[in-house]
Amino acid sequence: MSYISTLINDVEETHSGLGKLVAVCQIAVKAKKMALIISPSGCGKSTAMDSIKFSMPDVIAPDKLSIAGLAVMAGKLTSFRSAIIVDDITTTQTEYARKTTITTLVALCYTHRIQTIMAGQEFSIEDFYGSALVGVQPTILKVLMLLDEWEGSIQDKALRYYHLYRPLKPVKGIPSVARIKQGIDIELVKDFEPDAKNKNWRKLFNLGLSQWSKARAMEHMKDMLKAVASLENREDVINEDYAILADLLKPMAFENIVVVKEQLEGERYLNSTLLLLLVEYYTYSGKFSLAQIAQDYQIKLAQCYKIMASQKSDWQQISKSPTIFHASEKLLKELKAYDLELKQERML
Repeated sequence: MSYISTLINDVEETHSGLGKLVAVCQIAVKAKKMALIISPSGCGKSTAMDSIKFSMPDVIAPDKLSIAGLAVMAGKLTSFRSAIIVDDITTTQTEYARKTTITTLVALCYTHRIQTIMAGQEFSIEDFYGSALVGVQPTILKVLMLLDEWEGSIQDKALRYYHLYRPLKPVKGIPSVARIKQGIDIELVKDFEPDAKNKNWRKLFNLGLSQWSKARAMEHMKDMLKAVASLENREDVINEDYAILADLLKPMAFENIVVVKEQLEGERYLNSTLLLLLVEYYTYSGKFSLAQIAQDYQIKLAQCYKIMASQKSDWQQISKSPTIFHASEKLLKELKAYDLELKQERML
């Protein structure tokens, strides 16, 4: 069995629902990418990122990261080769701070340098070949997508991974970091040209197109494949790497379902309510009650009724006492189109 498959199974033994998320975080870090881990509070994204934080040296894990904070750390971040992990961007209180955190990390991970004069700070960071993981709640992602910087500097350069599962029996502490290995240096993996006839490459490329342009999809997916090979201690990318990565990255396609852009040049709108209800759908095996929504999101039942009344195109009520919902035929068709329908043997 491959290392990544073993890692996922080991994590699942103690932290159900987090195995694939831990694997994606490790692959993104190995590929030196900027990854936004998107899920509401209580879904385990902090636990998954902590697994990475405590498994590799020299990780920087600030509560928030502003231009002022970067200026202080400029020397440390020059020639940086580890990961910056921001547990939850909501702890960065102002919109300006959130914006600068995301745009600056994107610039560092993608261009490997930054030179800036902002907010009275002048500094430069050079030779940055690290990665960044940032926890983002859906309500914050909704705001980020409305920023002018989204299409200009964030969208095409950051991976968005949607973790839509809430552990029903949360476990304190992180999975055993002794199981997490770093593999060989990614620079040792040979360059390659993907085979356009490879069905798993086509899946990966289409997943990339759900978030990025064609050029960026090619670039990012090749880097992620190299990361998989390096974690498996191989210098060559093989077909198994394509299959593993195509399965792991399927949640990227949620962006096709929950994000709407009505004009060629205009704002992208995140349907955060649909995204949050999809968490209920995957958590409770396809059927969830009004009481469960009220409990998970700490709102009154009367407000839940109002919310669900506005979601009739996506959710169908199948019981009155208790009030239970499942996905509408329309939504099921969309989920199936992107291979995201709920399967009993696993959860996304």
